[in-house]
Amino acid sequence: MKVLSNTSWEASRTSLLRVDRASILSKMDYGCVIYGSARQSVLKKLDPIHHSALRLCSGAFRTSPVENGSKCSSCTSFACVFINSTLSFQLHPSCSIFTAEITAILHALSQISSGPPDNYIIYSDSLSALKSMTSLNRFSHPLTFNILELHERLGTKGFTILFCWIPSHVGISGNELADNLARSATNSLSSPVPLDDVKKCIKSILHSKWQAQWDLKNTNFYQSNA
Repeated sequence: MKVLSNTSWEASRTSLLRVDRASILSKMDYGCVIYGSARQSVLKKLDPIHHSALRLCSGAFRTSPVENGSKCSSCTSFACVFINSTLSFQLHPSCSIFTAEITAILHALSQISSGPPDNYIIYSDSLSALKSMTSLNRFSHPLTFNILELHERLGTKGFTILFCWIPSHVGISGNELADNLARSATNSLSSPVPLDDVKKCIKSILHSKWQAQWDLKNTNFYQSNA
């Protein structure tokens, strides 16, 4: 793989990925029925092999970030994991998980922009966030436009930045760390709440109040007829 990805006679990214699937992934998949039940600490030893192959295919360095968003009943948060640093923030509780994922991608890009021009990959487990950047329309999330604008600007400065989807909760160390950091984020990020998130929040509050009134009426009705 290193020979094929040499900068002097570099094979295309598609060709390198085909070699990866044929020579590396095929063997890992073939043996998974045997080692699949092993402990996570043992399975993690396979990660560097697969990750190194992906970096060679894409030309990315080990500094490629992983991001994740999280939402619970009281807060929305996100985190980004880099090779030597991490960052995590809480957003306004009204923000959706989609907003958290998009914000994480934007912050990963911003962090990359402070480094030297080179090849990078941003890994995300949010397929919807990544797809939103390929089909823009008037209903697109406002931060999506910011991401594409920054991505284009960095491209003119010599940066090559790819976006890659990874599955969540399958033991990928960087993704698991980002997920844990997002859940435990304490620093608040002051940013406007998208209009769609505000509408959904208001709709949810009104529905909860209506449901509470409905339940109360039904409870009183059954009690009066008991």
